[in-house]
Amino acid sequence: MEGLPEEVVLHIFDFLDIVTLSSLRLISTKWRSLADDASLWQKVLMKSFPLQVGQRWMWKIQKTSPDLEVFDYGYSARHVKISSRQEKADGLHPAICVGGELDNDSSEYWEVIINDIARRSIVGVGVAAMGVRMNDLLWDEFGGAYYSDGCTGHSGVLAMSYEPYQKGDVIGVLVSDRCITFFKNRVMIGRPYSNLPLKPLFPAVVLCRRGDSVTFCPHAPAPQEASEI
Repeated sequence: MEGLPEEVVLHIFDFLDIVTLSSLRLISTKWRSLADDASLWQKVLMKSFPLQVGQRWMWKIQKTSPDLEVFDYGYSARHVKISSRQEKADGLHPAICVGGELDNDSSEYWEVIINDIARRSIVGVGVAAMGVRMNDLLWDEFGGAYYSDGCTGHSGVLAMSYEPYQKGDVIGVLVSDRCITFFKNRVMIGRPYSNLPLKPLFPAVVLCRRGDSVTFCPHAPAPQEASEI
């Protein structure tokens, strides 16, 4: 193994899952040297599991509320699942998770699959600005969102804007020129804000009760309508 070209090693790694890869260092000294090669591991992970090391959608604990559980699907790190583990039974207890910083010089589109919404809860999908509080509802000066009850919120204003969404729906978000446009099941439903904060922006979701669960799909292809905006 030690004398094999790097491209051959990477090809071999294509047939192994991440658990097996991490166990290879126990086989022999030569395998251990490969397992400890940080540059090789980064190339492997970037190829097969881009979200684990890529800057664009790398999850960091300081950007995630402790009331949320963030993990990726074992077979595809391109989809990141987020669930609430809030223990409090009474009232809404919002918790926010944000992804990597958006590119202000280009249009960005992503989707969020609604896996489940707990009884009497609210889920929000939108953006957060630098400085957002991890226990906020994303409707103050630090963000904007489209909520599962049909409301939108931004700059301290809540409005009944669109139809509600529920388990199984897919909410798309397009951010372009400090404007945000929402899609429901890949159909455009409107552009509620055209004055997003002049700060670094991040994709975000807010979950309020135990049982709320969504999946980020950062690499979803944009609908045709999005390319025309």
